Amino acid sequence: MKDTLRPVFSEKLYPSAAFLLGIQVLPVGFWLISLPIWPSAALYIALATEAVILALAVFRAPSIHYDGSMLVVGNARLERSAIGEIEIYRGESAQKARTSELDSRAWLNLRPGINTYVKVTLDDARDATPYWLFSSRNPEALAEALNL
Repeated sequence: MKDTLRPVFSEKLYPSAAFLLGIQVLPVGFWLISLPIWPSAALYIALATEAVILALAVFRAPSIHYDGSMLVVGNARLERSAIGEIEIYRGESAQKARTSELDSRAWLNLRPGINTYVKVTLDDARDATPYWLFSSRNPEALAEALNL
């Protein structure tokens, strides 16, 4: 019987507290819009909006998994043989990586509130994508797992 693959690295990219606080304007907006139209239900509409927004933000948060043979970021998959150089970006270098130095062919998975990025250069001549750039709260651990 084949052993089940256990992830060498696994991370769920839940939204930051600042992002969750920032989106609180949406339920308030729905409450203000529905108040003159349907005053008795305005509060329930705002609460329902809040529940939907929080559920989507938490349950649809992408994850990063690496099991030794396949890197999975969100819905995208990359075999270990296609992984080239790995770089970590923080602070000003992270801002440059996502703006002025960004290649338009790159695959991105950048999350608000997570300002550390991992750049995985692709070592596959058949793929036009030069690299993946994605957010991670534990980039050193991921880089270490990928370099094993």
